[in-house]
Amino acid sequence: MFHPSFRPLLAAAIIPAGLATAQTPPFTLDSTPLPPSADTVMLGKVTPAIVSVFPGRLAKTKEAEPKEGATEEAPPGSPMDRYFRPDEKKDKDKPSEEGVGSGVIVSADGLIITNHHVVTLASGSAADAITIELTDKRRFPAKLIGSDRLTDIALLKIESSGLPVLPFADSAQVKVGDPVFAVGNPFRVGLTVTRGIVSALDRSGLNVGGSNTFEGFIQTDAPINPGNSGGALTDTLGRLVGINTAIYSQGGGNVGIGFSVPSNLARTIATKLLKDGRITRGFFGARAESVDQDTARAAGVPDISGALLAEVAEDGPAGKAGWKKGDIVTEINGRKVSDLGVFRMLLSLVSPGESAACVGYREGKRIEQSVTLGDEKSGGAGEFEISSIPGLRLKAVEKGLEVMTISATSPAVRKFKAGHVITRLNGGAVNGAPALESAIIKGVNTFTVLADGSEITVIIRLE
Repeated sequence: MFHPSFRPLLAAAIIPAGLATAQTPPFTLDSTPLPPSADTVMLGKVTPAIVSVFPGRLAKTKEAEPKEGATEEAPPGSPMDRYFRPDEKKDKDKPSEEGVGSGVIVSADGLIITNHHVVTLASGSAADAITIELTDKRRFPAKLIGSDRLTDIALLKIESSGLPVLPFADSAQVKVGDPVFAVGNPFRVGLTVTRGIVSALDRSGLNVGGSNTFEGFIQTDAPINPGNSGGALTDTLGRLVGINTAIYSQGGGNVGIGFSVPSNLARTIATKLLKDGRITRGFFGARAESVDQDTARAAGVPDISGALLAEVAEDGPAGKAGWKKGDIVTEINGRKVSDLGVFRMLLSLVSPGESAACVGYREGKRIEQSVTLGDEKSGGAGEFEISSIPGLRLKAVEKGLEVMTISATSPAVRKFKAGHVITRLNGGAVNGAPALESAIIKGVNTFTVLADGSEITVIIRLE
């Protein structure tokens, strides 16, 4: 075993001061501070607007037993009060943290954008309690204003004022090669800044969060790791260009391929969540597919891009506007439709009753036809809601009704997960909105659900 010797140090302690000075190596110290760079000045403004997000559960703690010798005679506020009285009063809700993510302050009064998956527990249910920690270590309980699984965006609110804010950039102006910074709290190590460039735009088909999500990611090589989710991707002016969301990794760590939700999409979703607490999407009335070289050539599209309308409902919004089967949509509201994923993402930003200015090609000719989107609550929209369980979005599939999304305020938010398939309700089969609506009763409702290949029972009390 190695035993360190302290003799040289002790010997040095009794060497005369003059001799010690003479034998000191001539190391040179230059304490001139570096002039502040544009990046350090910018990041000094950005980092205070980044927060850590701790989702968790509310766990009931039992009433504490009085300590030995306790008495009720110790008057409140006396020096003995702390000893003789119980440590806790009545049952108290105590949040237990289950993970960590990041978030971005977007308003001085406490609005924070993060990812939907950051505020979702491993069980798939929404977090019971969310705690926000600022860079100065102050902690606040947060309210979930709303959350959207399909874009992986959530909006939180803390009660404060005068907070530092990160302004939004126009992500439509971002170009490949632009330098960017990723800011967040990876692996719980604390606020961390990494640097890279924009590697690609409009990345889709990644199935982040499920196959029916809306994607059009900014790809970056700025190192992003677990815990960065919900944090900021900024430009060199300190503006928010994206919300860091996912990484491509075979081992769980960064390999230089990270993905961020563009700021324009995040801002649009957050605005709608702030207004309504949930996202209502419009119904286009067509089934679209990817474009290949042959279909692009047949329609006269200059490049292999856009979305092919494989089926168009004649009485649906797209059909009524003049779009037909075989048409290829290449632009929506001034944005290029580079592929099917971007087509779905751009349409997801249009609310019922709003118009989508669509440009496309048919048999070699360029066409422009705006579509006023319908309400996707209707049965013909594929996805629908029922009035008895607001916020629960369903879609008819072969085996029953598939749960597509659940809003944070829905009474079903802790009962169902996206991907669950409802097969029976209160003993009867359900295969559509009318059957489900008619089967719901006031009081206890028993759902038979397929979850990951297994049949489970879900019970919900409705008033």
